[in-house]
Amino acid sequence: MILTEFIALKTLARHILFDKSYYDQLRKLAGRLFSEVKLRFVMANLRKAKSLVGNSLFDIVIGNAVLQHVPDVGQFGLEIMRVLKREAIFHISYHNFYSLSGGRNPYWTYPGSSVPSNIPPWDHLRESKSPSFANFNKAKPDEVRDTFSKYFTSMLFEPRDINHDRGKYEGEKFYTEEIGQ
Repeated sequence: MILTEFIALKTLARHILFDKSYYDQLRKLAGRLFSEVKLRFVMANLRKAKSLVGNSLFDIVIGNAVLQHVPDVGQFGLEIMRVLKREAIFHISYHNFYSLSGGRNPYWTYPGSSVPSNIPPWDHLRESKSPSFANFNKAKPDEVRDTFSKYFTSMLFEPRDINHDRGKYEGEKFYTEEIGQ
């Protein structure tokens, strides 16, 4: 089986095993069942959103694995505030570039399942022998927290591993003093 088929199977398994829990958490955050609410889904380029979406329209904005691709995190925060109603919810889960799988190398997408011999852990922060072709802003977690604290009065900012489990750190078992330098 080639690598992309393996990753596709793992992604399917993750959706089957973890999506229900993820959406249950979102329902709790929103305080009501999504099925009881009229939903409007909008997918827009940040640079063009002002012409597509008016001010103060949404009760909840959800961003999953988007923030790391946004070129200007501060501008993104301003745009989210513009489209949210007062007392609305903004739920975001972002993939930290500085995590083990943050460079989006397919061999390190699901750390712990297999360890590639030809690409060292955190290669994207070191030699970058196998770079990703995706664009990343490389914002550090403190920068993200500090930026969003300007716009939101209540935030939960916590580490999660690749399966969104609270309090776990992705790739701990691969961390060495050499990597920390």
